[in-house]
Amino acid sequence: MKKNIPSYTFLCTIIVVITLLYSCKKENNPDVIPPAKMTVSVSGDYSDQLSIDLPGNYLDTSQSGQTLNGGYSSPTDQLIIAATFDSGFGGITLISNTGGINTGTFSFVNDQTSYNNFSIGANGFLATSGSLVITKREYITTIGNDKDYYLDGNFSATMVNTENPPESISISGTFSGIHVPD
Repeated sequence: MKKNIPSYTFLCTIIVVITLLYSCKKENNPDVIPPAKMTVSVSGDYSDQLSIDLPGNYLDTSQSGQTLNGGYSSPTDQLIIAATFDSGFGGITLISNTGGINTGTFSFVNDQTSYNNFSIGANGFLATSGSLVITKREYITTIGNDKDYYLDGNFSATMVNTENPPESISISGTFSGIHVPD
């Protein structure tokens, strides 16, 4: 019986080459980047309804003047989600210690989580209590083969006006597709 070693080697080589080609093709074809969305409801001494709905390539904000981004700082263990509404007339910054970019429920860093809306005079609000809930964490290959996180979740907080301490508000909202670089 004659052994057919060259054909076996050839077959293995073909399988390896096809696997490598498929892997390279996948790396060069990035996943779809989700749209970035946020809704915020404000009640109490001020009332407001805000929303952002940016397409998957939301780094181009030239038309809306709105921004919605995230970040994570390992040295301070802080996840930050920041939104600018209505061409810079208002915004919200959510900051929590999360132990990484993880799903779960996290308390706000109260002296840094803030809300402002200059168009209605609601300035200088800082959280006194509240939480950030990350319900979904997706790891996506983006253009240039970078891998970044995209987060979905919700939040709620009670805030006091540091410029006029008796004033207080409650905020709540949802978000999806928040980009957090890895």
